[in-house]
Amino acid sequence: MCRVYLAGAMGGRLGSEVLTERAHATQVLEENGVEVYDPAAGEGIDPALPVDLQMSYLQMKNFVAKDEFAIRNSHVLLVLTGDRSSEGTAWEMGLAHFELGIPVVLVAPKRASGQLMGFSNIKADAIFATVEEAAAFIGEQYAA
Repeated sequence: MCRVYLAGAMGGRLGSEVLTERAHATQVLEENGVEVYDPAAGEGIDPALPVDLQMSYLQMKNFVAKDEFAIRNSHVLLVLTGDRSSEGTAWEMGLAHFELGIPVVLVAPKRASGQLMGFSNIKADAIFATVEEAAAFIGEQYAA
């Protein structure tokens, strides 16, 4: 079965927004026959507060190791916030694209419409305006 790693900016965003976005993506991907790994699951994100990026070096090192292991065991990296830059997401995309050679798919309405242009427009394997379009593509291309 195809496993998708959910990537995307979380820091500074309201917890409920992040959790809702990821729950929706998980549901839509599973409906398209895809297994999902969400690194935000089980991390104790408070829906009422912004996601806090303040932590110790050791905590961050553990998060990075956990996420890199998950990416190495995935078939596709799906960036849910492809129009918004994030340091962590950039490193995850680099690992997936340059080291592992696994597809990087973006949900990025501005990039999909041509309103935003950058390296990601060139290096991503596919860009879609909605998670529904991305999930259908992943299901057809990689889960079949």
